[in-house]
Amino acid sequence: MPSYDCCSDFILMIRHRFETTTLMISYMTPIEVIEQLRTKIDSYISANSREWSSFGLNIDKMEYQNAIHLIVAIERTQKTFTIVGF
Repeated sequence: MPSYDCCSDFILMIRHRFETTTLMISYMTPIEVIEQLRTKIDSYISANSREWSSFGLNIDKMEYQNAIHLIVAIERTQKTFTIVGF
């Protein structure tokens, strides 16, 4: 007899997949504008939590004090139900 409850005959498996994009902004962009972008992405993730679970906004590189490359990574959660015990 399996050690799991007989009434719980399915297992929820969650796979994580990140979608990324790179944004290039001016080196002179104020940090407040980058923070506003982060806040807006966070609001979007919260409003669409069935599809998206988290995100990251990171500086990838700076080019010659001319441009800043940001990487936006958003995690999409996929849920899979597996029936066990049959």
